[in-house]
Amino acid sequence: MSSTRDLARETAFEMLMEGTKPSVQKIREQIGQGSDKTILDGLNEFWVELGQLIQDWRTYPKLPDDLAKAMNEWWHLAMKQAHSSLDIQRKEMIIKINEAEAKQETALLEKQECEKTLENISQANDELTVKLNVLNEKYQIQLQDNAKIMTHNESLKKENYKLNQQIISMEKNNKEALKLSYDRAQETEQNYAKQIDSWKIQADKSQNLLLTKEKEWKKNNNDSLKKIEELYKQISISDETIQKKNTDIERLTVTADDKQKSIKHFTHQIEITKSSLASKDKLIEEQQTEINNLKEKNKTNVAKEQTLEESQMKLEKKFEKLLETINSKT
Repeated sequence: MSSTRDLARETAFEMLMEGTKPSVQKIREQIGQGSDKTILDGLNEFWVELGQLIQDWRTYPKLPDDLAKAMNEWWHLAMKQAHSSLDIQRKEMIIKINEAEAKQETALLEKQECEKTLENISQANDELTVKLNVLNEKYQIQLQDNAKIMTHNESLKKENYKLNQQIISMEKNNKEALKLSYDRAQETEQNYAKQIDSWKIQADKSQNLLLTKEKEWKKNNNDSLKKIEELYKQISISDETIQKKNTDIERLTVTADDKQKSIKHFTHQIEITKSSLASKDKLIEEQQTEINNLKEKNKTNVAKEQTLEESQMKLEKKFEKLLETINSKT
């Protein structure tokens, strides 16, 4: 494959043979490639080669004088035009070279500035890499802490679940115990009420019997007083009868006192049962307070868990923003 310089030289020959004066612009339009300097070098070689060819024609011994003179004049004219065109093209090339050198110098300065900027970016990137490594370490530590916290939260959840189960069981047991205690107290109270009613009935019967006996004694006593004179001989017998009646009265009186004491005893038992029920109510209130405290503790644990999850989300967002900042700078 021919080089651009050789292609430019051959194109110049073809253009000259077609009656067209070759130039850098025309040759470039014709071949469609190469820089102006390369095409100019090929064009210079064309003129040198053409001059050598004409020089050979001038020294050719068989060439007629008129033709040799014409060829010599044509050669000088061609060389003059070629030098004129070459000077113009050279000036244009010098201007382009100066512009290219200025652009090259500007590009060099921009390159140095870019290299300096790149060095600054590289240094900043190294610093960010160090910071990123530190953040990665902190993030790993945070992940480990979060894992521990999650494990602790799981244990707290399990503990809360157990506490809730215990609370449910305690509430169920308390309800059952309260119901059983209440039923027993109701039953005991009903039994005591029935027994007290029975004792009251018995006491009323004893009191009625005592009143009846007293009325009978008074009646007999009145009859005895009326017949005292008539029954004077029977005084001893009446005295015995009176003593017997008195004994019966005393016995009935003692029986009534015993019934009254029994009533007081069962009333005391009822008071003791009510006190026991009050103690159980107090115990139930304490257990309910403990249940409420456990519930508050459960709410606190849930709030701590939510706070830890929010802190973890904020940390992850900060880390993502830092990564985005690093990526945008790089």
